[in-house]
Amino acid sequence: MFVVPCPDATSGKKQVARSGGSEPRWRADSKELFYVDVNTLMSADVFSDGARFKVRVPKPLFQFRNVGTPRSTYAVAPGGQRFLFITRAEESSSQPIAVVVQLG
Repeated sequence: MFVVPCPDATSGKKQVARSGGSEPRWRADSKELFYVDVNTLMSADVFSDGARFKVRVPKPLFQFRNVGTPRSTYAVAPGGQRFLFITRAEESSSQPIAVVVQLG
């Protein structure tokens, strides 16, 4: 997986993930890049001063149950501290959800 500058995508290409990756997401302040490597959410710190762009070695954050679809399976909160995943529930431990609404 690579990061390339826009609009000139022919120069300055930086490799982020050596083993591949999918579903990249930027943290809201563009200082961290998240991506999926099989069933692990990875994180790479990035730095730019306008002229230079550097990527630190990616680190695993946590494993999750990947639903295996090419669509978007997760979202990152603006601060990069919370994540929302689409995943399959385990059939043996599925519990009904009760929603209580208090009106008035």
